[in-house]
Order: sequence, then structure tokens, then C-alpha cells
Amino acid sequence: MMQSNTQKSTPKIKAEVEMITHDGVMLKGKFFTVPSQRVLDVLNDDRTFLPFETEDGDIYIINKRFVARIRPIGQDLQTSKAAPTWLVQ
Repeated sequence: MMQSNTQKSTPKIKAEVEMITHDGVMLKGKFFTVPSQRVLDVLNDDRTFLPFETEDGDIYIINKRFVARIRPIGQDLQTSKAAPTWLVQ
């Protein structure tokens, strides 16, 4: 008998950032957070890889070690765009 996944999903928001990679490339895009998280919280969690959406809408899975510097772009949580539904945990 198959078990269903009863894990509740948490809606995500997109936190806009400018990211400098370890090789000096600057990328603008969004990290996915829950409303109570900051980008700093996401970078300090247990995951090694994080989804990152570029300005063009492409989604990459970024290794945290690839990131040299992040600058969150100030945005009110209420005006943040919801993340795609397939990205919920």
C-alpha cells in the first residue's frame, strides 16, 4: 500500500538580491524564503544548495559555497511575489 505525503507545505516568497559569485560574476535575482525568514537565515540553514531565480525567470540550483557576497534589495514582505507552487516544502 502506498503512503501519501501528508507533509504541510509552507508558502514561499521571493526575496530580491544582488549576488556576487566566488569568481566575481554579479547576478540579480531572487531567493525563495518563507515570510518569517531573511535571506541571511536561508544562507545559514542546513541546505548545501538553494534555488535561485534570475531576472529572466530562469531557476538555478546554487551551491552556497559558490556565493561570495549577497546584497538583499529592500522589499516589503507584503509586496513580494509568491514563489511557484511547485517550490513549496
